[in-house]
Amino acid sequence: MKLSPLQKGVGLMVLAWIFFAIMSALAKHSHQHVPAGVALFFQNFGALCFLSLTFFRKGKRYSIPPTWPWLVARALVGAFSFFCLFWSLGHIPLTDGAVLNNTAPLFVPLVMQIILKKRSSLRVWMSALVGFLGVLLILKPTGEIFQMAAFGALVSGIGSAFVMVIIRRISSEDPQLIILVYLTLGSLCAFFLAAPHLTSIPLAALPTLLGIGATFGAGQFVFTRCFRYAEPPVLAPFSYTLVAISALIDWLVWNHAPNLLSALGILLVVTGGVFTILASRSEPRQEPI
Repeated sequence: MKLSPLQKGVGLMVLAWIFFAIMSALAKHSHQHVPAGVALFFQNFGALCFLSLTFFRKGKRYSIPPTWPWLVARALVGAFSFFCLFWSLGHIPLTDGAVLNNTAPLFVPLVMQIILKKRSSLRVWMSALVGFLGVLLILKPTGEIFQMAAFGALVSGIGSAFVMVIIRRISSEDPQLIILVYLTLGSLCAFFLAAPHLTSIPLAALPTLLGIGATFGAGQFVFTRCFRYAEPPVLAPFSYTLVAISALIDWLVWNHAPNLLSALGILLVVTGGVFTILASRSEPRQEPI
């Protein structure tokens, strides 16, 4: 049976988030051996090596565009967001980390108003509010609402929202160039965090660290190709595949199942996120000021 372009796009999007879920699980596992900065370095540098083989084939060259400050901002914010996520995963369940990291669509309306001067409708804000209620339930399943590790994952979600809006701002640029700049600067930033620990990495940690780079590179490779077949607004809700796969891994590997409050929070975050995406998609497009 021949697949339609939409089916191909959805399939590739789901596959990309499966790779990212496995990467997050490996990052959580690596915490018992190395600090988050080391995992971040292997994530960026490993993916950079993997994707360079593809992006530079046939002698393709890239030039520095006028939007380079936005490219740098995207790289720095993205690297910081992943550092927060990797650090938090060493202290909280994988599912909670995945959900809090996936709160980005809830913060996008606010970030768009800050960066692009674009106002969102009441429907968008109401959908986001549903998701924020879910965040509170996830942050407070054990009464430790001020637990820093959980807020680290939430900060990664806020950072991801900034990345989404910045990518929209530079949407006319070559997606491969955006990824290469991100991975190069991310590798450089992470190197300074990882350098003091690189000579003392246990051999037992190397397969996990190499797996982080490989799965992140594979995920980025697939992710950039899914948009050849379908538009981003159509595929965006499928990003919550990450939550389902992370919950399954959390249960199989760490024998962790969310309690009632956490499960309700996850449901609210996913529902609020999906409806925020759909409500934003139905709004008339406004040009940034």
